[in-house]
Amino acid sequence: MTSKIVTLSPVRLPITETSLCAWLGQAAPGDTLTYHRGALAHDRTSYASRIPEAERIELVRTSRRALWAFGRGLVHLVQRRHGEDDYSYILVARPRSRKVAASLPALLTAEAA
Repeated sequence: MTSKIVTLSPVRLPITETSLCAWLGQAAPGDTLTYHRGALAHDRTSYASRIPEAERIELVRTSRRALWAFGRGLVHLVQRRHGEDDYSYILVARPRSRKVAASLPALLTAEAA
């Protein structure tokens, strides 16, 4: 009996910058959101990406917003390796002070403008 190994292509998740912001506004500490699966460094660049251009542009926006949230102490950024060039990119919500929780909608609106 022979075994056949099937290679699955990376899964595309329909997470946009807008849906990431909505998640940020309601996430409780410890909640997680997987915002991309693939190889983020490659998938963000126009010359190496394997995804359609419109999706690539949205991925750039989404990943920048994830980094923005990390920089403001709202989330931890985590990677999970599944295989070669196949990673899950995950946000983990951090506990927020009352001041940050109250000002988050204003921060998101100002940043989007």
